[in-house]
Amino acid sequence: MMGVERIKYYGPEDLTYSSYLKDSEEFAKNFNMKLEELNLDDLIEIYNVLKYLSKTSFRINECIDFKNTANKLIRTYIFKKDFKQLGMEYKTLYVSYKEDFWEIIVNYRLTDKISETELVSFINDNEVFILDLLKQKVIVDKFSGIIKPILLNEPKYFEFFITKYTSINDVDYVFPKNISDVEINGWADKYCDSTDANPNYLQQIVEWSTKQNKKINDQVRLKAKKVRDNQMEENFDLSTGFNTYYDIRFVPNLAEHIKMETIDSTHLKIYFDKTWLDDETDTAVKDSIKL
Repeated sequence: MMGVERIKYYGPEDLTYSSYLKDSEEFAKNFNMKLEELNLDDLIEIYNVLKYLSKTSFRINECIDFKNTANKLIRTYIFKKDFKQLGMEYKTLYVSYKEDFWEIIVNYRLTDKISETELVSFINDNEVFILDLLKQKVIVDKFSGIIKPILLNEPKYFEFFITKYTSINDVDYVFPKNISDVEINGWADKYCDSTDANPNYLQQIVEWSTKQNKKINDQVRLKAKKVRDNQMEENFDLSTGFNTYYDIRFVPNLAEHIKMETIDSTHLKIYFDKTWLDDETDTAVKDSIKL
């Protein structure tokens, strides 16, 4: 029914909004798929069409008919299959639809039927992107016992935490309420020790405001500063993969005012004409006296 490109709702501010809105109206007008014809990609595309139609004055009767049919199909589809079966389809799901999958799980209240064991298996079997889960407060609140250790065991995820509490823009994800300040500081400490700690995020730790509800202690902030300083020093010295040694000398009556001589890839000699420098200095002094 649909081509390779799927309808995806990104919000009214997105450049694709008008185009996808038109496609959604056409989709709803011509929709005639049956439950047995659907796969998970089809289902989530229907869900995205519903999002667009909720923002438009598309023909009321046609819109209502489609909405009723679509919601029934979505609900029946996800409750008909067990969570593991859905996971098999999730593996090959259109990448942009994976966050929508979890939104559907929440909005159609499949979370009421999912156990902790099932969710852990699903996450492990399907390499679920943690941020897709953090965007669903219902999942984070109900399964905080699962979400929290996943976060704390991965230093890189601390960057999401930093962004959440320092961004000037609204951030559409949440963290488990039961993460303590002690755990946050341990998480931050592991981030400082990680080989791919980003200097920009380290600086955010250094500058962490005492007004934040979540606290990062001075010891961790100092560690972040030391790590970042070391990174900056290494990046300066190793920007070309090695240190460069500069040998500066002052030589009288040099044929050129400044002469550079490359000894090897790590050694550069720079000669200044001492006579010229002395003359320039005398001239500058005499001009200052005249003033």
